[in-house]
Amino acid sequence: MTVKCGALALTLDICIVGPNQIPKIETTRQVADNPSVAALSVMAHGHLDGTCERFLGGLKDAGSVEHAMRYIDYALEMVEGAAKSNLEVLLTMSTENEVVSEFKRTQQAIGKVQGKAEGEARGKALAAVQLLEHRGMKVPADMWARADACTDLEQAERWFKRSLDVERAEDLLD
Repeated sequence: MTVKCGALALTLDICIVGPNQIPKIETTRQVADNPSVAALSVMAHGHLDGTCERFLGGLKDAGSVEHAMRYIDYALEMVEGAAKSNLEVLLTMSTENEVVSEFKRTQQAIGKVQGKAEGEARGKALAAVQLLEHRGMKVPADMWARADACTDLEQAERWFKRSLDVERAEDLLD
């Protein structure tokens, strides 16, 4: 297939592969030598005993920790079913594998930041509803529930600002 854009032409050979054409991970060395193929192998063969273990074990020799962590992300994005479960369980287990440990620390830090932002959003959304009550408006239970479930900080900030001016509680939420 050739794609043309002005004077530039790019010829692509399309290759469609299925699980049978993707090599199985037999050793950690395979992973270290070609982590991108190993990530595909987890997608195709992660349900087989030892595949995910060899994948994670081989990543520690696949270059930098940051580089290896990207392959864990890729694998997690692509896998489904038993393979995803296997990989997720292995990532939660205690390990001396530096790549897995750093991946877990990074994911925990991301989770803390997300949790803090969600908590801030919830607090601001509830404050908006409380402000309506303080201003003498009756706030229905479903509005309280929506505010309590709010995890979007931008939305919560809009609600809070709007709570200063609205004439009816029903006009608060988007």
